[in-house]
Amino acid sequence: MVNNVPIYSSSGIGQIVGYRDLFHERMMPNIRKCVSTLERENLMHLVSNMAEKLVNRPFYNPNYGHGRENIDALRFFFSKDNAKYINEVLLRFNKLVNRAKKQPHSYLAASEDSLLYLMRDIFATTYKVNNYNKIKIEKNFFKSLYAANQITCERGGGVSPYTLEDNPELFYAATMLRQFSSNNYHDNHMLLVTQTIKCIRFFEFAAKHTEFSKMVPLFCQKYGLDNKWWCYPKAIWELECIFNSHIGEIDFAKCKMPDDNITYRVAIESSLDVNDFVSKKENRDFTKFRSRPLIRMDETRFFLFNHNLWIEHIYNSLYFDFREIAEKEFGFKGQDFNRLYTTDFSEGCLFTQTLKGIFLSQSNVNLCENECIEIDKSKDAKNCGAPDFYARYDNFVFLFENKDIKLKDYTKECGKLKDYLDFLYLNLVRSDKGKPKGVGQLLKNVQRIRTGEFQKRWDPNCPKDAIVYPILVLADVKQTMNGVKNLLQNWQVDEYSHFSIDGSNIMPVVLTDIATLCLFAKTFSNRNFKSYLDDYYKKSSIDYFIKSNELTDLFNGLASFPEYMKTQHNEGIVDFSKHWEEYIRK
Repeated sequence: MVNNVPIYSSSGIGQIVGYRDLFHERMMPNIRKCVSTLERENLMHLVSNMAEKLVNRPFYNPNYGHGRENIDALRFFFSKDNAKYINEVLLRFNKLVNRAKKQPHSYLAASEDSLLYLMRDIFATTYKVNNYNKIKIEKNFFKSLYAANQITCERGGGVSPYTLEDNPELFYAATMLRQFSSNNYHDNHMLLVTQTIKCIRFFEFAAKHTEFSKMVPLFCQKYGLDNKWWCYPKAIWELECIFNSHIGEIDFAKCKMPDDNITYRVAIESSLDVNDFVSKKENRDFTKFRSRPLIRMDETRFFLFNHNLWIEHIYNSLYFDFREIAEKEFGFKGQDFNRLYTTDFSEGCLFTQTLKGIFLSQSNVNLCENECIEIDKSKDAKNCGAPDFYARYDNFVFLFENKDIKLKDYTKECGKLKDYLDFLYLNLVRSDKGKPKGVGQLLKNVQRIRTGEFQKRWDPNCPKDAIVYPILVLADVKQTMNGVKNLLQNWQVDEYSHFSIDGSNIMPVVLTDIATLCLFAKTFSNRNFKSYLDDYYKKSSIDYFIKSNELTDLFNGLASFPEYMKTQHNEGIVDFSKHWEEYIRK
């Protein structure tokens, strides 16, 4: 039974303070020049502390006093020797607040993205011996962070193609999407669970797969796992716990862990040396940090500056590790391995098996793409565009399309809104050559249901006037960010004319990700998948905002399905804990 609670019960807008917010008349500082005045190890200590004390925290805390935890940016960076500069910054900050009184915000000291930009410049810079005094060094490092903040603020550039007067829903949806290239993900616990679930599912699948089963021992050899693959995610969990309790720092010389050697080996293979030089070109979209999210200070000490990248590493690193093994040891070409990984695991295991479990007891018929191809006796059965997954219960039809779309590094780096909107449309609605994609593919099969073609090919008992729930499943939850579903639902209506359908008995497209389906599979199976969809439509309607003009109603109206599911009871989390505990105890 669904929980009778709103997706969001309160709302607020947080804005990070950029350099130009404070010093709009001055030139932007050169970050690399500013950070070159400090040695790398000192910089790592500072960045690690900033991640703990400044990210998503207030820029200025007037109530801060001795012994208080909530330190603000001014007290973090400056000693009493810089009292004059502190007063100047505070005066400028108060002017910023007064200018924005009509649009009240909470002003934040830094974001996770800001630290990534700062770290990228640090690793693209060599230390220069200088004779700067303490006051100058404090100012330099303050300027470097707020220059990084400014880059973060300006990256989501571009004007919404929709106006507030003509279409407030799409105006706000597009405005929300200006942060599409952000690396912030605030629910680290949920991310840790979903990444671990996918990791476990991959290795359990690989153990039974003809090709992947040959690669697993080589993966274990790389990390010194003694053929115990579960020690890999276990080591990342152990390190994450220690990093959380030690403010992003670990010293293996002081820590005693059950699998000390394995955990250390995983840390080594996942780290950059503190003195490595990494050019900005080589680290576009922080690709180097994604592959090696830890910083190795010496033989035993490691720093973590971004928990998101570290947690994502549990599962995301597997693709690259296994591709390297497949190419070097088994002669695979990149495209061949990608097809194997996507078709056999992502689609065949994660997507299809999960949906089969969900609809086992709540459908008259359920078919994956391969089953549709086997049933279809037409000559074009393999190339006709069968649904990725289809389920029907009486008069209710659930159509699924599964997409693994990836932004180019350049698009994420530039962060232009128009580029992202084009990316969404061309990959999830219709290609530049006019070929239906995602939403278009879903509507093509709706057209087949209405004309009777679907019944001839796959399900002869499907009513032509069936109520259809179109569901688009993406590989990456970040691509389902709030606001995307509003654009897709608008484009969905525009597409009706291409397929000569009027939209009757077609529900708005639901956008979700594979991890959400995996995480809540037992909930959907035991309860009623349709009831969650219906409740989501109700709670994420933009109509409440149109009537109330309240910010909370706006956020609910833009909310994604994964965000909605966070408010629901998860019956599968206990099963996951027990299953994971079995591996931990091995």
